Amino acid sequence: MPDKKIPQLTELTEPVNNDELVIYDQDASQTKKITYQNLTKHPPSGFCWGGGIFFTGVKYIKVYQGNAPAGDTVLYTAPSNKRALIDGYSVYNGGSGTYTCYFKLRINSVDYRLTSGLGLVAAGAASYAYFPSIILEPGESLVFNATAAGFNVWVKVMEFDSAIPVYSPKITTINIGNNTVYTVPPTKIAWPVDYYFTIPTVAAATLHVANNTANGATVYWHIVPSGGSPSTSTLVIPSQALSGNTRVDHNAVFNLNSGDYVVINSNIALSNSLAWINVIEVSQ
Repeated sequence: MPDKKIPQLTELTEPVNNDELVIYDQDASQTKKITYQNLTKHPPSGFCWGGGIFFTGVKYIKVYQGNAPAGDTVLYTAPSNKRALIDGYSVYNGGSGTYTCYFKLRINSVDYRLTSGLGLVAAGAASYAYFPSIILEPGESLVFNATAAGFNVWVKVMEFDSAIPVYSPKITTINIGNNTVYTVPPTKIAWPVDYYFTIPTVAAATLHVANNTANGATVYWHIVPSGGSPSTSTLVIPSQALSGNTRVDHNAVFNLNSGDYVVINSNIALSNSLAWINVIEVSQ
């Protein structure tokens, strides 16, 4: 049979178990064969998420701190080459009084508020919620802060390979006026994922801002087409009050093409304050 390129071969659309393929064994440095049955019996480690992204290097991490001390406790740090989805928490006040607590994100030794204060948690009472979701980059840490000792803390964490294009674009200081939180890279499209880490088909929290100052602010969000500028025609959220030391999550359903960008506008400067979205990026 004359030599043929792969596109010239007849396509097999319904392989059976004993059909054979060529495979290269890296460990043995040899070209070998493998049956379709054995190939499909040992898929790569990971799972395919509903957004069509195959996650590899997945680990589900138990994060727990019993009887946390007053002040800051580093609960978890994302390891090298791993991103980490932080998806929910439970806290229980095992102390003798009524105390407050909240979570922070630590980046390069600087802390940024991630949640509002969880309120006054009475002795023997619990608090639990989705975070909302945020994805830590390698080396970033989740920190728990309490006004007194005695809290038991649990957090849901899923690690995955950092090459997977699912992450949380963010800014860590919000200036007066317009601030670009995220721009879709060339040749990519982006789908935001919501509060529950799903692609929203109804109004769900996809835009997040946490004020790390004591000052109240008014904020707006814009979804700006490539080459455009923020204006009343790009507003996706009406003006929202953002109190000091609180987080506000905004409901919006949208997707983004290459060059589109997401902007938050504030009437005052908010130092060391987070604004973020969660996205999946795929080739256009």
